[in-house]
Amino acid sequence: VVAFTAVPRSNDAAIGPPHRLLDEGSFAAKTAALYPNIEHVRVKAKESPLDALSWVFELCEQPTLNLCNQAWRSAINDRVQSRGIAVLLNGQAGNFTLSYRVSSPFRQRLRARGLAVALDEARALSWAPGGFRQGLFQALTRFSGTAAPPRLHSFINPERRFELEAAAAARSNGHLADSRSDRVASIQRIDKSFYDKGTLARWRIEERDPTADRRLVEFCLSVPDVQYRLGGIPGSLGRRAMADRLPKEVIQLRTRGFQAADWQAGFTDPKRELGEEVAGLAACEASARLLDIPALRDAIEHWPSDNWGEPGVLDLYRLSLLRALSIGDFARRAAALRGP
Repeated sequence: VVAFTAVPRSNDAAIGPPHRLLDEGSFAAKTAALYPNIEHVRVKAKESPLDALSWVFELCEQPTLNLCNQAWRSAINDRVQSRGIAVLLNGQAGNFTLSYRVSSPFRQRLRARGLAVALDEARALSWAPGGFRQGLFQALTRFSGTAAPPRLHSFINPERRFELEAAAAARSNGHLADSRSDRVASIQRIDKSFYDKGTLARWRIEERDPTADRRLVEFCLSVPDVQYRLGGIPGSLGRRAMADRLPKEVIQLRTRGFQAADWQAGFTDPKRELGEEVAGLAACEASARLLDIPALRDAIEHWPSDNWGEPGVLDLYRLSLLRALSIGDFARRAAALRGP
């Protein structure tokens, strides 16, 4: 068995939020070292995130959500193909099954019963000053998950944004307090078959996900939430299940990983490369109507030099900007096929 782990190009290239694991290579190596039949290979990406745009359009036939991940995925697939390996296992559905990290009981209670009730029971409202109560209320709202998550910066054309958001709101059922229903809704919303067939077509590699096996999914959905956070430990079920199969350092690890921590290192000249991409989108009526071209150009012009750690900066470029380019490029290529 050959195990592949994507690692940053260099320590200097790895950028991510505080308290996140930017390089999982050492922990993966310790896991592989437990088994004499496993060879561990660390893989460094070489491509730019933009390199995936053409083949994703041709072979996946839908825009990729996280363009930042395509460089390391391609690097792993190249190595797999070079060894003549035809089947690649992943754990994409693990967050909903074996590695599920259920909310704390307190957070569930806040979601189910409402913040005002929870605060009143704790007598927090009877003695606290008004300003303190308001701040506490807001903090508990964020903690409970009842508040909407922080919105990413939008590069959608303002003229189209309202229409798209209204359509999305009409399809949304809102947050589901029941964790089982929440996970089922997430699983039903995700369809990886488009990406899997693209991998099969380009690399002749069949991707399979053991964590998405129907039997495992049904079992994990039947397990009471308390088992996933037994003793206050997130992911407790998976940790206990693998206690004799993983290194102690991995079992005790609380830090979450962070994919594509070196994505920005894939650009040689980001302002030029991204500027050329946006120029192509601006020249296409379909993508120009969909995207806020001036906002994209402004973001690229202010490409960070060393302030990636500032709040919102990383998400602005790693997620919002790359996602805008992904959907814009897809629209441009589709328009070219459709013709005038």
